[in-house]
Amino acid sequence: MIKAKLTYLLAEPLTKRDYVRFGIERLGKIFQDVEIWELSAILSTSGKELGHDSPYKVSSLRTIEELRDKLSTLSSVDELICIGVFSNVHSFRQLKIGILVSKSVAQISVVSFASLPLTKNTNFIPGRSTAFEKICRKASKHIVEGFFVRKLLSIAHILNQKHPAVFLVRTIDRIWYATVFSEIPSLFIGRNTLLKAVHHFDYDLTISEEINVPISREQVVLIDSMGPAHPDFDTGLYMDVPDFEEWRAEVLKALEIIEGHLNSRIQIAAHPSSSQALATETYGGRISFHGRTCNMVRESSLVVILEGSTAVNFAVVFRRPILFVDSPIFDPRLRNLNFELSRQLRMPILSLDAPNLDLFIPEVDENLYRDYQERYIKLPNTPEKDFWSTVAEDYLSYFGSF
Repeated sequence: MIKAKLTYLLAEPLTKRDYVRFGIERLGKIFQDVEIWELSAILSTSGKELGHDSPYKVSSLRTIEELRDKLSTLSSVDELICIGVFSNVHSFRQLKIGILVSKSVAQISVVSFASLPLTKNTNFIPGRSTAFEKICRKASKHIVEGFFVRKLLSIAHILNQKHPAVFLVRTIDRIWYATVFSEIPSLFIGRNTLLKAVHHFDYDLTISEEINVPISREQVVLIDSMGPAHPDFDTGLYMDVPDFEEWRAEVLKALEIIEGHLNSRIQIAAHPSSSQALATETYGGRISFHGRTCNMVRESSLVVILEGSTAVNFAVVFRRPILFVDSPIFDPRLRNLNFELSRQLRMPILSLDAPNLDLFIPEVDENLYRDYQERYIKLPNTPEKDFWSTVAEDYLSYFGSF
């Protein structure tokens, strides 16, 4: 048992599934003391009270001053493990938090789960709509701020290399990542930062699937996105959120088109933040299952994706064909992501503003799927083992050296 204290810094609200997804249960078995600090209330407008009882001490920090006080309690033998805190720094507040955390005397580890393609700007979407233009106007402040933050990061990185005392930024000690860690500013990465590729955490679920069990591959599966009901729409990062009933009507129209052409009733893989009952109600009474997305994709003949889901990883690993759905009322960034995924995997898009009346189940291009897997999910020759087992082994090796 490691006697040092392990503290999680989470950029998003803690949910029940995060105890496994973020390795809290696994690392809780090797660290004597585990604590969790939520920073969502500082980073955005999504800070909420914990919606469940936690076996660990959870603190929802609401101000930078609270974070500074908490960090001052740590010692040089303690461990900070950050998820989302150093990723995609595009605001001065995020940059301030990153610099503050970097000044901690504790060891700093970062887990990077980046696994989806970076999309081009919103002009990648064919055509423009009133909602699109409104979003661009409202987002302009964030775009300008992001531009200046990126410039400042570049300058700070150069200065910090030549004159470390200028910014007093200490670099991250170790980074575990899927296939890339480019979303972490180079300011926080130094010559002594340990970089280790593992794989995206979704890959853990594919490993746990019983590969030798026969499968039917007959069902068409829709990945539930929750639409405007998704918790991300509470963060304030999305503007002009569509009316839920309008979104639902659009999606039901898509399902009817697909079912009519394929002569197959679609089953729903409920979103982790949703429930089986809610998914069934949302999608017009269709059969839904909760907590079985990976298995359902593996047993599918076709995977239908509405709005840029990481569940595309399951389809890629199991080499399942995909049909993307596009609608003018979907969020522009999520539409962009679908277009980019469609391009890279060469899979079709059903555009609801001009439905294709010749739908069919496409053939998978093995080379494109393999390239995508190696680019975003798992690099070749990395271990076929659970992500957090790798992290736990590294921690045990590190602390065993003292």
